[in-house]
Amino acid sequence: LKIEKKYFKKVLVLAGIFSVQYFFIFWGISKTTASRSVLLIYLQPFFVLLLSHLLIVGDQINFKKFLGMIIGFCGILPLFILKKDIGANFTTGDFLVLIGAFLWAVNVVYLKSFIQNTSVVAITFYNFLLAVPIFLIGAFIFDPVMLRAFCTPATGALVYQGFATGFGFIAWNFLIKKFQVSVVHSFLFIAPLSGVLLGILLLSEPFTINIFFALILISIGIIITHYSKKTV
Repeated sequence: LKIEKKYFKKVLVLAGIFSVQYFFIFWGISKTTASRSVLLIYLQPFFVLLLSHLLIVGDQINFKKFLGMIIGFCGILPLFILKKDIGANFTTGDFLVLIGAFLWAVNVVYLKSFIQNTSVVAITFYNFLLAVPIFLIGAFIFDPVMLRAFCTPATGALVYQGFATGFGFIAWNFLIKKFQVSVVHSFLFIAPLSGVLLGILLLSEPFTINIFFALILISIGIIITHYSKKTV
């Protein structure tokens, strides 16, 4: 877990962005619907694509990447196309979630600027460690009920979430370190779909024509983004 002082300062900035990012996302979700939130949160790869094009050398937009991202994003739409609220007016919650999605992209691009020379585990550990007091201060200010309602199930859920999130971020940061951020984030389109598929497997929810078309479009988007002709 040893980390150089200059990188520790960068992780402090990272933790600040991380905390504000989640603040906006959860605040926004509380003021809009889940389906609208998912659609807006997963605009994040487009922000990553734009920011990496502007700020990261060698990670520029090309037609293939752009086309793959467009098709992948269209794959999300069939999951929610029958929801009545999809055409509702843009709300305050929608705007807050959109800010959170943009800050998530900023977080990723900033991380890419220095992660090559540091430990992925150390970066993830100190990012979480520094974010904890920020979240606790936010809880005292905005959600004091949460701090008084602790019980065994809630504590167990929190511990589980911590381990699951920690492992996920270590794996994700490793991928960001090794590959272009715009390519890695094309896989984010799998996230809302995987939630639906797990609902089918674990909760016996129906497999609809919408889910089928979402799976096809997301798969095509990823294939287009990654496919390249090999030269002999």
